[in-house]
Amino acid sequence: MASGFTILLLATVAILPEVKSMDWKVPVAPGEVPFIAVIEPRFGVPNIGALITPNTILGPHRHLYSTKNEFCDVKLGCTSLEDCAIEVIRTYVFYADTIHSLMKIKLPGEIVSSDLISPIAISPSIDYSYPICTYVGLDETSGVIYTTPVAIFDPQSCRDRIVTKNVPRGQACFDDITSTTSHPGTTVGGSIVCNKALVGMMTIRRPLGSKPGPHLMCDLTNLNKRP
Repeated sequence: MASGFTILLLATVAILPEVKSMDWKVPVAPGEVPFIAVIEPRFGVPNIGALITPNTILGPHRHLYSTKNEFCDVKLGCTSLEDCAIEVIRTYVFYADTIHSLMKIKLPGEIVSSDLISPIAISPSIDYSYPICTYVGLDETSGVIYTTPVAIFDPQSCRDRIVTKNVPRGQACFDDITSTTSHPGTTVGGSIVCNKALVGMMTIRRPLGSKPGPHLMCDLTNLNKRP
């Protein structure tokens, strides 16, 4: 009995540094986030976005040099930059919102939903009292797509948590439950999901405090309400 306990203890000690090194980022399994798309612009670094209809991807605009008709490649059903169910689709940006740093990418045809690939609905509103939401991000070092638990805050609560009080129009913020996760510095496009619906996207890389968070997120629930 004692020897079995010793083996279990040693295994636990061996695993703990690895878990800590992930800093609460949990690599996704195939089909866990079937809406995530990898976007590879002709210029700049790859980032991620979200499949919001069978033929539309919503993503960050910051890595594109022109505002419209910029060709790019997308991958779907991904768990990392290199591991995707659909490898490369050559397509283009048909809508750009430079104020909120958003873009929409039109696929050449509609994607048939499967266990690995399916769109996610944008929530009609945000319930800021929802206790724990999920951030889906891209680790720029490993190229792995990961999830981490986050809390979300309305613009006023966000201002109360930061020194600069500067929260741009159309933005709210989110913070890591652990307050230790540092999100990638050059990749954006991470999705914030609450109750299985898309509520926000990190389109601007700007930590708002001295620690890694809070982070700005574009409020996607008002997307269809904007002029």
